[in-house]
Amino acid sequence: GGARGGGGNASDLFEQLFGAFSGGGAGARQGPRAPQRGEDIESTVNISFMESCSGVKKTVTITPVVECKTCTGSGLKPGASRNTCSTCRGTGQQTFSLQGMMMASTCQSCGGSGSTVPRSSRCGECDGVGRVKQRKTVDVDIPAGIEDGMKIRLPTSGDIPLSGPGTPGDLLVRVHVLPSKEFRRQGSNLYHVSTIPVHVALLGGKMRIPTLEGDVEVRVKNGTRDGEEAVLKGRGVKNVYGRERGDLIVNWKLAI
Repeated sequence: GGARGGGGNASDLFEQLFGAFSGGGAGARQGPRAPQRGEDIESTVNISFMESCSGVKKTVTITPVVECKTCTGSGLKPGASRNTCSTCRGTGQQTFSLQGMMMASTCQSCGGSGSTVPRSSRCGECDGVGRVKQRKTVDVDIPAGIEDGMKIRLPTSGDIPLSGPGTPGDLLVRVHVLPSKEFRRQGSNLYHVSTIPVHVALLGGKMRIPTLEGDVEVRVKNGTRDGEEAVLKGRGVKNVYGRERGDLIVNWKLAI
């Protein structure tokens, strides 16, 4: 029983050291460094209700991690060179014995690159990192029908990996739609409350109603009761996924 318990502890320790590995045992040695992926960046943009219905182009300002232009990402001063990492002797990996098995993990001193930049050789612009944050503006096309809280993903507009080759992360732009005084939205339908005088409700008549394209006249039938509705087909919002527009539903409210 005791030996089995010890084996369990070894596998727990193994899990802590190699959280990302599946499998286990000697087969889980680390191979060559896989290409990295940079971090995603998040940004927020505010748009009016009418802009959300028609679609709009907005500009956001971001500061992604980019390659240092001065040293072209090497982290070195002109003419300087990197040193072989003394901890892992240039292999990029540290080996150690665990329960009699030889294991390998990424060298912490050099981050797996196998080399380090001496202080005297560091690029002055990025302090030897090879990466800097650079402020820039990005145009974001916001489609018609977008709803409050939706995110737009711009692939590869995020940070580049902090070291080594790889692809940049994405830019995620969260869209905040400001509320409308005239309309309430539900799905692709719009709702509008119109207060009508009692004589119009009794005898019938016409009321000017706002739509996304401007005011239109809507007929009020005689004997209209408080809370009754009129439906204007196809006067709602375009569905963001490309389906046709919803309806505009007018709720008649009697003026007391």
